[in-house]
Amino acid sequence: MVELIVNGIANRLYELFGYPVYSNNVEQKLNPPCFLVNLVDVSRVQELHDRERRINLFNIVYFPKQRDNITEMYNVQEQLMQGMTSISVRGFGLLHGTDITSKISDGVLNFQVNYNISLRKITATDDELMEVMDFKGGLIK
Repeated sequence: MVELIVNGIANRLYELFGYPVYSNNVEQKLNPPCFLVNLVDVSRVQELHDRERRINLFNIVYFPKQRDNITEMYNVQEQLMQGMTSISVRGFGLLHGTDITSKISDGVLNFQVNYNISLRKITATDDELMEVMDFKGGLIK
């Protein structure tokens, strides 16, 4: 599920900017301008009966072409604030971003956003697990 959200984030970033998007461990050297997407935290909130909400906190790091280009980072920050309010995720439709924050430090832009998913636990009853089978017979001699 998380991988689907990361793909939705990456697709949206590419639509907005056209820059490369990396995720998780980057073993090669980054080629700025680019984005790095990481899952920071996942929490579960129990709701009524068989429902729960998963809160997925993501950090999107923007590496500008010139490390300390503050004007470029302000422009990207504004585009992210507007453009990442919702993403399309296969199987879930549109997910809306919540608790959006942004911070520029150490020459990069850190943009954090939650994409929450509501889930329903599916529990099967005994009748659904196995059908009743009637048979007649006996021992064969």
